[in-house]
Amino acid sequence: MKPLETERLIIREYHESDLSEYHELLSDKQNMYFLDDITTNSLEESRESLKNAVHMNNSGKARRFCITLKERGNDKLIGGVGYEISAITPLGKIADPMGWFIMPEFQNNGYVTEAARRVLDYAFSQDDCIRVVTGCYADNLPTQKVMDKVGFRKEGERFKTHFHDGKMKDRLEYALNKDEWEIKKETVNITIIPAILDDAASLTAIQKQAFEIYQDEASPYLRESSELKHQIENRTRDIYKIVADDLLCGGIAVCNNGDGEYYLNRIYILPQLQGKSVGRKAIELCEKKYPDAKRWTVDFPVDQLANKKCYEYSGYYDTGLRETISDKLILAYYEKAVNGIFRIQQTQLDNATDIIRTSFSTVASEFGLTEQNCPNHTSFITADKLQGHFESDWMMYGLYNDERLVGYISLSNESAGVYELHNLSVLPEYRHKRCGRQLLDFCKENVIKMSGKKITISIIEENTVLKNWYAANGFAHTGTKTFAHLPFTVGFMEWEGL
Repeated sequence: MKPLETERLIIREYHESDLSEYHELLSDKQNMYFLDDITTNSLEESRESLKNAVHMNNSGKARRFCITLKERGNDKLIGGVGYEISAITPLGKIADPMGWFIMPEFQNNGYVTEAARRVLDYAFSQDDCIRVVTGCYADNLPTQKVMDKVGFRKEGERFKTHFHDGKMKDRLEYALNKDEWEIKKETVNITIIPAILDDAASLTAIQKQAFEIYQDEASPYLRESSELKHQIENRTRDIYKIVADDLLCGGIAVCNNGDGEYYLNRIYILPQLQGKSVGRKAIELCEKKYPDAKRWTVDFPVDQLANKKCYEYSGYYDTGLRETISDKLILAYYEKAVNGIFRIQQTQLDNATDIIRTSFSTVASEFGLTEQNCPNHTSFITADKLQGHFESDWMMYGLYNDERLVGYISLSNESAGVYELHNLSVLPEYRHKRCGRQLLDFCKENVIKMSGKKITISIIEENTVLKNWYAANGFAHTGTKTFAHLPFTVGFMEWEGL
């Protein structure tokens, strides 16, 4: 049969020429401590074991493979993996048991996990298996770790049922059914680990693979490892390597711009793991490392729809900003507000509309306002209306709490340093937490920075609670006016800057 491949391994059937390494592996009693039933004591025993493996493969009674490393540039085995067919049912085969082993010098590199996962996929997708069973002694912790990583489910524990090394031992039973595998194979365990100088070359190679379509001198994705080494060594960026199970599969870089502003400088994933939520999980893990973050920003090639989907799923939204790097590369800039007050972007207008309508619904209820008797009241505002404000260059701001938009306010530049305040809104559950005061003070500070002289506002005059609140925050009442089309009196207030 055709060899199976992974990113680092070639997994093939045994050949007679494998005898030397096969004997070295199976006769190592220390390494094969938990597999004493297949340990050999002589070259001849190893030869017979190898012949049996080839025979079992040819007869279809088992699938026994040797594990070889692509990077070694040869076909020498470093370990073995496989399973026996214990039953054939009308629904498919049952494989029992599945097992693996590897030479000591190649342990703790994730090779067994990688090989076992690939063979499991072969068993379920190509060899008509519907169930695979495995197990180990309860004190065989390395094998338990592999079974957990691969996705086997623990089915039970048999107490003191197996004689091993002079004593009766407990045995753990694991299994995995085909329908479970179909779900699990799309799920990998993602971790991010601070990168060191020795990782620079590997991460650079992955980055080039991930962005290989941008083949021009201006591309920031094709630079050599010296740039990454400089960032790691001088700590100009926090560089993390992304590990899927035990496989180095990508990198992520973070720049701390100060005052809670973080720039997700770059993220790149091996092509074969793209589209499997690796990037999304890595972003989530990365953001958790910076609990003081107020806002995240990121850029990516505008034509990369998968990147767009990933960032939007992670809560990022389009700022509308584009930067042309070359005729082949245009960057889109996205951001995600976490805590604080930030400019509302065009892509957030629907969300802002919901905040305003929800906030003002209590006002409409209190004063009997409906879309029939007061259709233009703020409680019935539409996204189209906000779009008009946006296009008229109103300064629109949102208050965020744990990534949630909870408040809104906007300013329009009227004339000669006078700004009008509009639609101060706070979700009902966030009232009485100084959220409205935060938004109001933010606007006051901005008006002062813009050399503004005054902020004006119009309110429902009969809303004495709101009128008193503005008065307590420095606004003076300047008059009232009635309009035939409004079922309330309009009150006017203003605040004068320093």
